[in-house]
Amino acid sequence: MTQIHEGDVWEGQPRLFVELAYEACKRDPDGYQAAVFLMDGERSLWKWQQRYFPRAVPILDIFHVNERLWKAAYCFHAEQSRQAEDFV
Repeated sequence: MTQIHEGDVWEGQPRLFVELAYEACKRDPDGYQAAVFLMDGERSLWKWQQRYFPRAVPILDIFHVNERLWKAAYCFHAEQSRQAEDFV
């Protein structure tokens, strides 16, 4: 997402959130609509979401939730075990 224009580096994530904020303002200038952010586990995305959309509801996508559930399961049960599968 990061781009270089005439020698200047334009960082992708902040640019993306500026564009999202602009679009959100156009669509809902009075800020009445709830915003929902479905994101992966990249912490920097969550940081930018909090900065530009502090009232939005952040949601971790199911793929990444599933990945974390398996890690948690292996804290309590043996890997590849039926108990770990049941936990998840």
